[in-house]
Amino acid sequence: MTTPVDDVPGLLLRALAGDDDARWEVVVALQRRPTPEVFSAMAALCASPEAPRRLLGVDVLGQLGVDARPFREEALPLLLAALDDPDPTVAAAAGIALGHHQDPRAIGALRAHLAHPSAEVRAGIVHGFVGLEAPEAVAALVTLSQDVDPGVRDWAVFGLGCLADPSRDARDALLARVDDPDPDVKAEARAAVAAWTRAPLSRPLGEA
Repeated sequence: MTTPVDDVPGLLLRALAGDDDARWEVVVALQRRPTPEVFSAMAALCASPEAPRRLLGVDVLGQLGVDARPFREEALPLLLAALDDPDPTVAAAAGIALGHHQDPRAIGALRAHLAHPSAEVRAGIVHGFVGLEAPEAVAALVTLSQDVDPGVRDWAVFGLGCLADPSRDARDALLARVDDPDPDVKAEARAAVAAWTRAPLSRPLGEA
């Protein structure tokens, strides 16, 4: 990266003017610099009338400070608001960002988009439920495991497979996907079922 990491305006220009690789290089650099200046710049971007700027703000806020997240509380309302963004790419990015935050307070807002007409948005919000054990989050993953879009189903099944103690509904949802027409979804479901039965599937489930 040729732009100094302390030159926030220069980094923003580089991200918005460059290709996708350059953009993500800047996103990562900013995420690793959780200063008030960076947070303020990202908050301003989230309010921009231009979708690419809002997207950049959301992507950085999703992991600003990586594990430490010193601006977690300040970022949460901005990301929740971004779920309602009219641009599906921004709304989807908000769902992914909230998945990084792992905050149960986001569950209600995420659930409001379970039936969003954009598969891209649903594929984003499914990330917001992964890793959360609250019954409402698990119920959302069960619903999304039946989505018409295979990418959404795949992540929902992955989320159900990550549960420490899957409920009966979660297990039934996983069993329903072991013969999914999409090979990735089917493989994910079978791996999850094998993990909680502690044995490989020796024959297709459902056979006597």
